[in-house]
Amino acid sequence: MRAVNRARCEGQGRSFRWGVGLLAMLLHVAALAAMDIAAPGGALHEIQILLTPEALAHLASRPRDLVPVQWRCNGTNVGNAQIRLKGSTGSFRPVSDRPAFTVVWEDPSTAAAPGGRRSIHLNNAVEDPSRLQQALAASWFTEAGVPAPTISHARLTLNGRPLGLYVVEEGVDAAFLQRAFPGMTARSLGEEDRIPALEALHPQGDMAAWWRALEETVDVAECVRYFAVEAVSGHRDGYLAARNNFRMIELTGTHRRILVPHGMDQFLGTAEFPWNPAPGGRLAQWILNQPQERQHFEAAVRALVARLGDEAAWVARFDRLAMPWIASLTPGEAAEIVPAVDGLRERVRARARGVARQLAAEASPSDLPLRPGESRRLVAWRMAVLDANAGAVGETLAPSSEQGGAICLHARFNNDAAVIWNASLRLAPGRYRFEGRIRTRDLVPLRFGQRHGANFRVAGRDAAGTGLVGTRDWTMQSVELDLRNASGASREPVGVEFVCEARGRSGDAWFDVESLTLQRLE
Repeated sequence: MRAVNRARCEGQGRSFRWGVGLLAMLLHVAALAAMDIAAPGGALHEIQILLTPEALAHLASRPRDLVPVQWRCNGTNVGNAQIRLKGSTGSFRPVSDRPAFTVVWEDPSTAAAPGGRRSIHLNNAVEDPSRLQQALAASWFTEAGVPAPTISHARLTLNGRPLGLYVVEEGVDAAFLQRAFPGMTARSLGEEDRIPALEALHPQGDMAAWWRALEETVDVAECVRYFAVEAVSGHRDGYLAARNNFRMIELTGTHRRILVPHGMDQFLGTAEFPWNPAPGGRLAQWILNQPQERQHFEAAVRALVARLGDEAAWVARFDRLAMPWIASLTPGEAAEIVPAVDGLRERVRARARGVARQLAAEASPSDLPLRPGESRRLVAWRMAVLDANAGAVGETLAPSSEQGGAICLHARFNNDAAVIWNASLRLAPGRYRFEGRIRTRDLVPLRFGQRHGANFRVAGRDAAGTGLVGTRDWTMQSVELDLRNASGASREPVGVEFVCEARGRSGDAWFDVESLTLQRLE
């Protein structure tokens, strides 16, 4: 595997030449790579989806089931297709609204290999109004030597009803694997990073034998390369921080595993998201808990930041991606997209500054040095609304007459949405408790997703029990965090992101700022 990636990197000059030819290819290739259909006139495809009344009714009641579909791309029929709805908290929409789709088919005439299943995802981009975050992510991963799905764009209609601009993502299927790993046999394990043999061996105490087994099972260097891209970009919803939006690939014959990205519409995180977050995925925990691999990871992060250059260089690369995309739009589409593109450009700018600031401060003491038994109030909360189209309002650090003058973080919903506040710190290894008071009023759970209501959590880890829903008076909630092994034997501080999170269809949630504290237990 390393030889394959050395060849790939050498072919790119190993200089991370961001933008230029690769980004143009990603957005302006003349065919949908997932279908091998020539697209005349540029990269913005015209896709028509036709569903029978029976298929529409089935998707309305059972949206995850596959149903037959008539499918046309740029005037060409694509046969034997089936379709289902996709999406989770924030992005899911019913078929009567503006749904996201997964399309699959088995037609040998469109398959890359006999029997090879083809698939694409049509993402409604409700969490990415710029439609550029997935293309940005694919370019970063590809330039870093990590295979990533091809990204393009389309105007979509459903039974003649215009649905607008969609992001088209290649599926991680047989065709993708053949392209990404030529001459090799590979299979996707999906979002599964459990390796029972390693988990059974780990508690036995012979860590040297366990590490040898891990190196025989996992391509550690490739995983570190993957982690570095997510760390620099601040991908808070990726594998490194949250064990999400990835595919585990097993290269059969060697049985060694690597990671590839999938579903990257929240790729660029907040400016101050820690570049070395507490790992969420099992492989990230196992690998980065080894002092020598953490050093390799930190070296990879610093090398990537050096190649990316300063803030102006980050923005220039982004513009080489964004400007051709805007030029392909109609005036009406551009009026909708340009403000979102401008907002994403500012996030690129802010993240470049944030990463540089964090790395420059590494020689300083941790942001919140606590001795066992000490506690400190958490401040400097930053808000994010995870659905740009939802009617959610967040008020930060403002006294509320409704709450008797208390200073609150307040989220109000009139549509399915999630609102979070983040506070990022660097903490010395130890055991901690994050706690505070939460109040809700008529908070209705989401129709979908795994987390509901108002709660606390640490990024990359599960929430502390069930979130508060309905109407609840001030209730103390807490979540504990164990960092005693997070940085191996080095005992150096690690980045942690604490989260106040509210998810709902309607109603209100409040977090009492004065009560939000962190205590070091040991």
